[in-house]
Amino acid sequence: MIRSKCPFCSEQGVFFLCAKDYNRRISNEVFLYHKCLSCELIYLVNLPENLSKYYPADYYAIPKDKESLLANSAQDRYKVDIIQQFIKRGRLLEIGSAYGTFACLANQSGFDVNVIEMNKQCCDFIQNKLGIRAIHSGDPITALGSLLDYDVITLWQVLEHLLDPWMVLTAAAERLAPGGILVL
Repeated sequence: MIRSKCPFCSEQGVFFLCAKDYNRRISNEVFLYHKCLSCELIYLVNLPENLSKYYPADYYAIPKDKESLLANSAQDRYKVDIIQQFIKRGRLLEIGSAYGTFACLANQSGFDVNVIEMNKQCCDFIQNKLGIRAIHSGDPITALGSLLDYDVITLWQVLEHLLDPWMVLTAAAERLAPGGILVL
């Protein structure tokens, strides 16, 4: 039985399941998931060294303009509603914004929005078509380094894509203003 060390509690983990990239078929690599015998966290054992390989330039169908983006944005409105239960306005950072639907809605709702996104084309769209500051980086820990005092930091469907989610969460929490919220 192959064992590993849990990235959360450091206890022993054992094989849980394996999977391939069935969606995009970018690689034939088999990904191994283990389950911690103590905290029951399920985690990827053989993390790819180059995550950007799995997110090629054509990964996103980027809208042609802001109007097109907003025409298909209703499904993301609930995210702004969740946040505004706690904070009505302020500085907001979205990590892993794709082409910026939530960022745009948050901006229209009165938030001063910045994003960190690994896809260059998405960053260009966000910056040039939405008028929102986009930081192009596949390393959110480093990108967070010089950022401070956000009232809200969001990671919508992002944790499962990160090489070191615990470090990203720690770095994000350190960038929150007093009373700020981190939304996953």
